[in-house]
Amino acid sequence: MSGGTLHHARSSNLKEVLIATKVAKVLTANQIYRNWELDGVPSSGNHSPKLGEIRAWGSWIEGVIAAFTANGGLIYSSLALLNADLAHAANSMAWVVGDATVANNGIYRKNGASGSGSWTRVADLPYSFIVGTDAGAGTPNAIQATTSIPVSGAALIVMNVFEANTASPVTVSFNNGAVLTIKTNSGNDPAVGGLVAGMLLFGYISGTTFRLISDQASNAIVAAAEAAQVAAEEARDVALSAASANISNVISRAVAQSIAFPAGTSYVRTAGDAVAGDLGAAIYAPIASPPILGFQDLNGHYWELRENEILPEMAGAVANDNSKSAANKAAFQKAANTGLILSVPGKTYYCDPGVTFEFGGAKGKKGKSQIVTGDTSSANFFVVDSTDPVVFEDLYFIANNLAKLSGAAIHLNSSTSINQDSRIAGCIFAQFPICINTLNAYTYTFMDNVFSQYDIGIIVQDDISPDGGDSQIYGNRFVTLRGSPNEIGVLQYNSGGMKFFGNKVNGGKTGYLFSAKGGSAMPTQSTSILLIESNSFEGQQNNNIYVDRDGSANPSISFSHLLINGNQLNLASSTAAANNVGIGSALNLKWAIVSNNIVQLSPIAGSSGINIAAVSHASILGNVFGATGVGKGTGVTLGANSFVTLGPNRYDQNLAGRYSAVTPGNVEVIGNG
Repeated sequence: MSGGTLHHARSSNLKEVLIATKVAKVLTANQIYRNWELDGVPSSGNHSPKLGEIRAWGSWIEGVIAAFTANGGLIYSSLALLNADLAHAANSMAWVVGDATVANNGIYRKNGASGSGSWTRVADLPYSFIVGTDAGAGTPNAIQATTSIPVSGAALIVMNVFEANTASPVTVSFNNGAVLTIKTNSGNDPAVGGLVAGMLLFGYISGTTFRLISDQASNAIVAAAEAAQVAAEEARDVALSAASANISNVISRAVAQSIAFPAGTSYVRTAGDAVAGDLGAAIYAPIASPPILGFQDLNGHYWELRENEILPEMAGAVANDNSKSAANKAAFQKAANTGLILSVPGKTYYCDPGVTFEFGGAKGKKGKSQIVTGDTSSANFFVVDSTDPVVFEDLYFIANNLAKLSGAAIHLNSSTSINQDSRIAGCIFAQFPICINTLNAYTYTFMDNVFSQYDIGIIVQDDISPDGGDSQIYGNRFVTLRGSPNEIGVLQYNSGGMKFFGNKVNGGKTGYLFSAKGGSAMPTQSTSILLIESNSFEGQQNNNIYVDRDGSANPSISFSHLLINGNQLNLASSTAAANNVGIGSALNLKWAIVSNNIVQLSPIAGSSGINIAAVSHASILGNVFGATGVGKGTGVTLGANSFVTLGPNRYDQNLAGRYSAVTPGNVEVIGNG
């Protein structure tokens, strides 16, 4: 017999064994001689092997042995042993049975001549079916099973269930392999509790699923059906309830005006304002009188907007269209009149100035919700005329036509009394003459805003805050390089106490100016506890901080307790002498402390780091004075003061002088180095 004929005979023997195995579905010895009736379940009782199963298994073993005898009987207990034996001709066949790595077990073919080459795995072992064990390594709904040989879609797999499933779908993974979704014979997910502890599952691997040919527990199927019935009945009840409430759905508010809604309709829900999907979707409820924002239907019934916040589109605004500034002003005004918070999405809205808020306010998406002024002349853009707190957060205000806007981006005021507890935070102001202007305000908070290219960043006037902790301006950034005659970061006049801290002021003429109302008029408001702390002033041409409130003949109009502490003060090069901190004449100021500041003087002769006059009971201590150039400025210049303590401070040796001449008895000098 030739080599080719011998190879054909061997292949035929193997094919016959494989076919016989597939047909017979022989159990393994481990299954036939198992301990318990249900494998792994002692409570099922002892198992007695069946003679028919033993005979079938024995005949299968004999067939395997016969096939391997015809082929030389190449069987190895591990892949490593097989790879070490290359002394076989090309196309020789060998089996690996019992390797600790399950995937290594299988049928291999020899490549190359005897003594060289390699072995290649070409098929699974021809078992009729494979026994899997669920020992509880996974979870009830994500089973981890093991087998002694690799699993495949060609073999039936039988496995026990360790514990009942508590959810659906359920998955199984054999030998930490791919995760397979268990499907019933009909292709559905098992019901909750459908896989019962101790039951045996029979199935095949089909793609990404483990398809059962056995059934799940019938009582679980019944329970699932009953649960589905209950859910359907609940959905029916909800639908009936909604129908009894008579909610009408329409495309838009514009369409709703042309509909005659029947009496008893509880709500109207729209998918838009002008058209569906324009962000104007809202819910409306019936109301007896004309609403601030809503509509009148064809029957003459009135409907009022019922939302917690209002989008501009709900009031008819149109985004990203610079021709809509007049219409948008009307829409913004309608929204403001509701008293709800105007929620501005991340779009650009052109709006004419003059929108008035009495309640609520507006919020946006930081840096993205842009409100651009139109071309209409007006004193102020947004006006707050209210005693109630109003909030503006995360909006981006842009002055489109500076020549036609003479006032502020936000004017905070009350024409009847005092505005209290308003808050402006996270906003950006660009190219306004005045960004924020307050009048008769109290306990306000301005924080984390950016003021850019302004004449005046913030004006605080006639503020009646009794002390510095009530009204606060902190964490803001002021940047201006416009070159206008009076660029001021913060202008405060005729006001009570305030706390100005943690701000960064870049450029302009003066960083912080405290003055009398009208510049030279006598004050009418007492000031107590003015705190200017932990700020950074840089690049101002005249003064970093200047306090110049005129005195008053009325003794009840007092000015006391000024604290300028922990600031970084750096003047720009200038054509005139300037002061980092100037405290002007005729103040009648009592109790002032200027301490722990880092002061970098202007390089112009005659400049002063701190210039103080008309102050009673002042302390200047802990400051560090730096020079720009040699012999160009004086650390501290003292005017006509009384009870002043100077020092200890530190002075740059290049200054023209540490401090000016002092009047004995009025000034005490301590350790100035």
